Amino acid sequence: MLRSHSLWITGLLLLSSQALSQPVVADDRQWLQPREFTNYSWNDVNEICPSGPCDGTLPGSRYDLTGCTWASSGEVAGLMQAYIRQPSFGPAPDRYTELDSAWARAFQDDFDITWLDAGDTCVQGMTRDAHNGKVGYGALLCENQLINPDRAVLYEGSADSARQRSHSVGQWFVCPVDLDVPQNAVFELSLEEPVDGAVHSGIGNIRGWAIAEDGIERVVILIDDVKTMEIPFGGERQDVADAFPYPLQALRSGFSMAFGYSNLSPGPHTITAIAMSKSGETRTSSSTFTVASFHTPYIEPFEGPDLDAARVEVSVNANDEIELFDVAIDGRRYDMTLKWRAYSQRFEIIDIRQLSGSP
Repeated sequence: MLRSHSLWITGLLLLSSQALSQPVVADDRQWLQPREFTNYSWNDVNEICPSGPCDGTLPGSRYDLTGCTWASSGEVAGLMQAYIRQPSFGPAPDRYTELDSAWARAFQDDFDITWLDAGDTCVQGMTRDAHNGKVGYGALLCENQLINPDRAVLYEGSADSARQRSHSVGQWFVCPVDLDVPQNAVFELSLEEPVDGAVHSGIGNIRGWAIAEDGIERVVILIDDVKTMEIPFGGERQDVADAFPYPLQALRSGFSMAFGYSNLSPGPHTITAIAMSKSGETRTSSSTFTVASFHTPYIEPFEGPDLDAARVEVSVNANDEIELFDVAIDGRRYDMTLKWRAYSQRFEIIDIRQLSGSP
């Protein structure tokens, strides 16, 4: 079992490091690699390929599928027959077995594997067939170390609307031989905090995510157009990985660090994140925000706040805001507004008003 787990991890590392897969011309058609379309459910693909013909791009995909077709199990059977050169392999769930077959090695030379462990090296892809809650899958399993013979298989699986999280299941797409399928390199950057148009105070975060097909070299932060720091990169972001099945390094696409907003002057500011890919390309994402602050950027523990004379009210205009009145801090008195921030799961001070008569 330990050996199997180790090879399984090796397989996923191999798949994650591969470059863009090239289509294969076989059976007088152009077949896209199933490996390029993992982590999609049957329902995901049906959104842009109803009844087979496709119009558009899957979220996070590198291919515009317009002009291609989501293949049926019968079409996948025809593809396999082109390698097996036997007419007996049909469109229904079926199996063709031949020990030490030449066709299995030839197929795997053309099509990238989607699964590798101690038991199987496989090419798997979901088809558009849907009958009684089942969908057809096409798969070819080569050099199986557990049961020995090479085999080609058509089988059925659940038409679950949940996203297929296994890297082993892709999708079968077939296109005309003369169709130039557009391939777009993925390079995306999102600065999520500070929130554009929001008010920030005290110590908060600078955070977001970046992905590039050839990998992210670094992310740099500019404050008011002045380079300030290189931000730590590589935090886990499952939500980004779900939205961008490729590139696979999207799981480690987060950047984040604590930041003292109170060190900035009160009023409007701009933060810009610049992501550089390993090939030298760049993307930028900016946020304009406002800083609310007290008379000093840091309140010492002995300086307050003193709430003895303070009172609190829930805002009548917004049920996610709290008003604090007459709060004493370092000999000064303030009114302030706190607002609930869903992204940080806390209340944050968004307005600070020093009362007249305070030093």
